[in-house]
Amino acid sequence: LTGEIVSRSSDKTVRIWDPETGECIRVLLGHSGSVTGVTVHPLTGEVVSRSSDRTVRIWDPQTGECVKVFQGHSLGVTGVTVRPLTGEIVSGSYDSTVRIWDPQTGECVKVLQGHDDYVTGVTVHPLTGEVVSRSSDRTVRIWDPQTGECVKVFQGHSLGVTGVTVRPLTGEIVSGSPDRTVRTWDPQTGECVKVLQGHDDYVTGVTVH
Repeated sequence: LTGEIVSRSSDKTVRIWDPETGECIRVLLGHSGSVTGVTVHPLTGEVVSRSSDRTVRIWDPQTGECVKVFQGHSLGVTGVTVRPLTGEIVSGSYDSTVRIWDPQTGECVKVLQGHDDYVTGVTVHPLTGEVVSRSSDRTVRIWDPQTGECVKVFQGHSLGVTGVTVRPLTGEIVSGSPDRTVRTWDPQTGECVKVLQGHDDYVTGVTVH
């Protein structure tokens, strides 16, 4: 890790910044739509971006060159993450699907279908390596990345799910929603363990301290 700052923008670019000087070191050009998310590949240090142009891209942070484009979603990409054990790219989209991609070939290896509305985000379960997705269909789903099967559906929110994460010590799923609640879920049974109420407006995201 270099400590450099990576930003994304609706100007269709990703920028890498020197945090000491404040200078922009590189501008990553290639997306034809707003860049809606960016992360760093945990195994390679490459930059991974998602865009409203329906693609995911991998970039070499040293040269600024795009080294891989993942194409297959029919609508904008709403979430992207990396499976840390395999390096596979996982993306979610307004097209209601989750896709798993081979980072070497750029090929889609699995299409995870089951959500009834657009996917709002994806993450990877830190204990099992399973894919966890959230959707405007008011559910959270866990998927087996090997088979592409949905192994658990978490239902209880009265509005779409805007945030999801996993408690690393227990494996519990945590979700947030515009219904103003945060919920914790048992990953084995799919049951809601706790409903955390107190927000006076939409819950826009969740994380674990």
